[in-house]
Amino acid sequence: MQREFTAIFNGKKVFFEDTERVASPYGGLAVFMEFLNKIGYTEALRRHMPVRLTSRNAIEPEETFTAFLVSVGARRFAHAGLLRFDRALHSLLGLERFPTDDTIRNLFKRFTQGKVTKFYEGLTQWQIERLPEHDGGYSLDLDSFDDKFLTFLEERELPPHGSLLLRARWRTGRL
Repeated sequence: MQREFTAIFNGKKVFFEDTERVASPYGGLAVFMEFLNKIGYTEALRRHMPVRLTSRNAIEPEETFTAFLVSVGARRFAHAGLLRFDRALHSLLGLERFPTDDTIRNLFKRFTQGKVTKFYEGLTQWQIERLPEHDGGYSLDLDSFDDKFLTFLEERELPPHGSLLLRARWRTGRL
């Protein structure tokens, strides 16, 4: 049985098939990569990434960020280096080179508080825009938050705009 997938960064076709040889333990990510392609993840990441590198030899920040996301099961940045040897994973991502742990760490060193805010505000807006219209609106289920961190939410009306300010008060150890 053969299955065709599209790499998320270079758009090349990747073919998976049954084999007697050693296979990648990350082959299951193929479905997730197809989902990322379908929702326009790469374009959104490129549009909102606040870090730009000028070196011709640099790995694109979007590719480094995605490599980090794939390796989130690692307990240390050094564990991400294990993925550098998985050629099937590189093909799925569409990467010529997989970033080292130092490359990933150096990307995050470039993020200031302002860049983090700009990046995640853009990605959050992109995610909200993807939501379909719903006549009744949407609600946020706060019961799913961990009670030892979130104690309560406070609503206040702001005079100039009449909008609501939702402020979470956090504390640890007490419910």
